[in-house]
Amino acid sequence: MVRSLAVIVWAILQSAPGMSPGVARGYARTVQHEAREHHFDPLTLVAMVHYESHWIASVGNGKCFGLAGVCLDNFRSCRQDLLGAACQAKRAELLDGHANLRAAAAAITANRRFCRAKTGRAEDHHWLASYQGLNKPGRGIFCGQRQTKRGWVDVPRHRLTKRVMARRAWLLARRS
Repeated sequence: MVRSLAVIVWAILQSAPGMSPGVARGYARTVQHEAREHHFDPLTLVAMVHYESHWIASVGNGKCFGLAGVCLDNFRSCRQDLLGAACQAKRAELLDGHANLRAAAAAITANRRFCRAKTGRAEDHHWLASYQGLNKPGRGIFCGQRQTKRGWVDVPRHRLTKRVMARRAWLLARRS
């Protein structure tokens, strides 16, 4: 989906009103480019970042880092050794806002592909649940769905998935 740079800047500044317009414009260019490349609505990524970091690039919790809370276990270099040099380099890269947005866009595509292959469905709330780490293989839950005899059915949406989807809807309602 294509959205104008002005709309994306506006959406970012709704989350981070203290951010300078120049920084917001720079992030908006990256969001716009990645959304085009990866075929998703840029306002979805803006809503994700709103809840992951409120546009503070240095955020991290030991496992997930940066604007979009990209997790280190998404990267082969980190799966075996979180303290290794290659993984630490990836962590430092994720603390760069633009690199983090690019990594998040790639993760969106990867989760969308995973959900489509696993369940046959990859609507926004499906891949978002997977992105947010809500897959529960031991309970048979993948991409916000559970397999039954009749096929895959949605499970109740997690509160974080609901929040991101509601934030996106809020942004859409104010810019339509």
